[in-house]
Amino acid sequence: MQTEQDAEKIRTLGAPSDRVIRTGNMKYDQAASRGVPKEAGTLRTEIGLAPGERLMIAGSTHEGEEESVLDAYRIIADAIGPMKLLIAPRHLDRLGRVEELLTQKGMACVRKTALNRMRNERVILLDTLGELDQYYALADLVFVGGSLVPIGGHNVLEVAAHRRPVFFGPYMSNFKEIADQLKGSGGGWRFPAEKRWGCRWSG
Repeated sequence: MQTEQDAEKIRTLGAPSDRVIRTGNMKYDQAASRGVPKEAGTLRTEIGLAPGERLMIAGSTHEGEEESVLDAYRIIADAIGPMKLLIAPRHLDRLGRVEELLTQKGMACVRKTALNRMRNERVILLDTLGELDQYYALADLVFVGGSLVPIGGHNVLEVAAHRRPVFFGPYMSNFKEIADQLKGSGGGWRFPAEKRWGCRWSG
């Protein structure tokens, strides 16, 4: 089992104590073994980041989260200056819905696969699979989705492995131990579900 709490629960259900072993979470090993396949300069060029321009990422977002992400992005960008936003919906079939939301908000966006036609859109939609982890390495701040809505959260270790600050909502039951450790160490911040984001930039 991952934690002693999990081990005690399985013993309570009748598992023999001598056959219950606490192994820890293997996601720590996965995060530690990951490398960035492309050089940072190449990645910055791919998404059109100018020298010194900051990047905010909203990864694995679900319905009901992007609106709060966009509100936070506007607040932060107004405070610190040029910054792009990369949104990676958890399910790619939601890309059209996210584009509609951006249009309603008056925010121009471009899909990552169409960047060669980009003018100066500030918001990029990641419409490919398997690339999000490497872009985390470029981010100045990251929000991990599935956590402002009752999904249970997604893997914040992918962000922590790149030593980037990670933000998440209150619904982190799938990664509770990891989220608590990050919050306790100062590497992660949790937002309450009932409040809009309010951010103060100090970096």
